[in-house]
Amino acid sequence: MRVSVLLLVAALVLGGGGRADAGGVGVRDIPVPAPERHGVLHATVWYPSDASGAPVQVGGNAVFRGTPALRDAAVAPGRFPLALIAHGGFRAAANTAGWLARALAERGYVAVVTQPPRLPDGPATALALREVWLRPADLAAALDAVMAARELGGRIDTGRVGAVGFFLGGYAVLELAGARVDAAAFGRSCDAGAMGTDCAWFASGGIDPHQADAGLLERSNRDARVRTVVAVDPELGAALAGDSLGAMAVPVSLVNLGRPGSIPARLDASVLATKIPGARYVAIPNAPPFSSFPDCTPKGAMILAGSGGEAGLCAHSGPAREAAHAAVAAAILDALRRGFSAGT
Repeated sequence: MRVSVLLLVAALVLGGGGRADAGGVGVRDIPVPAPERHGVLHATVWYPSDASGAPVQVGGNAVFRGTPALRDAAVAPGRFPLALIAHGGFRAAANTAGWLARALAERGYVAVVTQPPRLPDGPATALALREVWLRPADLAAALDAVMAARELGGRIDTGRVGAVGFFLGGYAVLELAGARVDAAAFGRSCDAGAMGTDCAWFASGGIDPHQADAGLLERSNRDARVRTVVAVDPELGAALAGDSLGAMAVPVSLVNLGRPGSIPARLDASVLATKIPGARYVAIPNAPPFSSFPDCTPKGAMILAGSGGEAGLCAHSGPAREAAHAAVAAAILDALRRGFSAGT
C-alpha cells in the first residue's frame, strides 16, 4: 500500500475558486436501460465542448448551488478518457457530483454521473437492500448507454475508462474492479457493536441486513472495460470478501476526506487499502467531511436545520468549499492518471 497525505494548499492544481461561467463544458442527459430495475434510468454526461449550447445551472435547489454548463452543446473534436461517477449513499440526491464532473470535463474527460432512483422517504423498505447489488449494475449499464450514444460513443478512448465513487458509490466502483461482498459480513454490519451504514434507518423500517439475498450480494460485478477506480470515503468496506480484495488486479486508489485519526471507522479506507495489492491510499486532512457535496446556498444550512437534515452538509461553504473541491478533484485526477499509466 502506498500512502499519501495531501495538504489542501498543496493540491490546488486546479486553481482557486469555482467558475461562474459555463464555457467549454457541455452537459446532456441520456437514457440508461436498466434491465435489473425493469425500467430506464438516466445519466448526466459532462464533456469538453465548444461554446454552443444553452447556459444552464445543473442540480441547483434551495440547499445546494447548481453547476454551470452548456446544455446539449456539441462535443469538442477528439477522443477522451471516460470517468463513471457514483455519488452518495442509499438515499442519495440527484446531481450532487456536478462540481466534480465539470472539473473532469474541463480537463478533457467525459464524465458520466449515474442517477439511481430515489428511495421512498421515511423508514427503510426492502428496496434498500437491493441497492447493494444494483448500484454496480447501474454503472455498467451507464457505460453501455454512453458507448451506444450517437455523438458520444465514438469519442471515448476505451483504453482509459475509469470509475470514481463516493460513499455507497465508492463501494460500487470497487465492485467494478473485482471486489465482492461477503454476505455473512454484510449481515453482521448492523449487529450490536458493529459500525455499519444507515443501521438506524434500516431498523426504523424493520429491515435486517441478514435477510439480503446472499447470491445476489456475493455475485461478481467486475467490468473488464474499467481500467482503474477511485473510491472516496467508501462505505461497506468491512463487508467485502478478503479473497476478492486480494485478487484485484485493477489499479485502485482509496481517498479519505479528513485528518487520519478523525475519519469515521465506517468510512476509513486505510485498512481496506492494506488488503488490495498495490492500492494507493490518500488522505486530505484539510478537506472537511462533507467536502464532496456541492456548495450551499446562503439559506442552505437554515433549511437543513429546520427540516431535521444534516446541517453539517453546509459547514465550510463558500471559498472553503470551493478550495476543498479543487483539492479533491486534483487528487482524483492524479489517481486516474496514475491508474491509467499503471494499467498500460
